[in-house]
Amino acid sequence: MGSVRPQEWIMLAVFLRLLFLWIFGDQLARIDSATTALVGLGVLLITGVLTWKDILEEESAWDTLVWFAALVMMASFLNEMGLIPW
Repeated sequence: MGSVRPQEWIMLAVFLRLLFLWIFGDQLARIDSATTALVGLGVLLITGVLTWKDILEEESAWDTLVWFAALVMMASFLNEMGLIPW
């Protein structure tokens, strides 16, 4: 497979930092896991490991995100209206 490329080293470093922040971020610096994910994505985009085209091509991930957001929103509204406790 050859030697490790610089982009792979960057990916490894970002992954380890994200893993650390996901585990200890809320306890140490009150960093939410969603914020951690967005920071990691931003770093990968800025360093050129990922391109915007790579992100847009992940259609199933975007589809899951939209459906999950709609379901969470519906669940929160049903809870506010008192249907869940009922």
